[in-house]
Amino acid sequence: MSDEYNPYTRVDKFEKRRKNTKAISFLIGIGSILLVVLIGLIIFGGGEEETAQDTKEEPETESVSSDMEDSTLDSSESTTDTDSDKTTDVETSDEEEVDPVVEEVPSDDPNVIKAFQGDWEPIGTQQEGNHVITFEQGTVDWKEMMDAVSMATGLSRTDMIQWWVSRSGDQSVQATVSNPSETEIYRVSVKWVDHQGWQPTLVEQLKENDQKHRFKEDSSNDSGAQTE
Repeated sequence: MSDEYNPYTRVDKFEKRRKNTKAISFLIGIGSILLVVLIGLIIFGGGEEETAQDTKEEPETESVSSDMEDSTLDSSESTTDTDSDKTTDVETSDEEEVDPVVEEVPSDDPNVIKAFQGDWEPIGTQQEGNHVITFEQGTVDWKEMMDAVSMATGLSRTDMIQWWVSRSGDQSVQATVSNPSETEIYRVSVKWVDHQGWQPTLVEQLKENDQKHRFKEDSSNDSGAQTE
């Protein structure tokens, strides 16, 4: 009979409704938990990412600093190398200026072994005003004259013997000199250059000392030098 009261049908409906309510509550609870977890991950996970990014950025700063230090060192080394090159160039230039260009020239004198001319620079001078040749030993003019002779021959100024010094022109002098053992004998021509001093013009290496006959055997080396 369809119109009869059926208690089991109502119970079944109630049970189904109760189970559905529990399922919905359970799903809502799970959803809430997942939502809380997701929010937590967003909040705390983002902070960790920022910290990680900050940590990664620090080495970049150190790298930039390191690059700057390397650049500074390279610049310093380059400057040092440049200064060293400049110093070397200056020293080389000075050395080139010191060495004059000397060339051999012919000579008709049978007593001459070799004759040389060169671009010797004037010796320099402390003298001022009109120049007058002085053959008196110990004077400034005599000293500068012998310094020029020494420079042209390469003989030591302290050991060089002046055998004969004579005028060869208005402002020119010719000097015969040698080393103490007379193994090197020279005849040197020098001329006066205003405001610059004595300048060698010709050096002749001699076979024999052709001025030695002017001295007695007991004459002293330097004090016995003669002039005319």
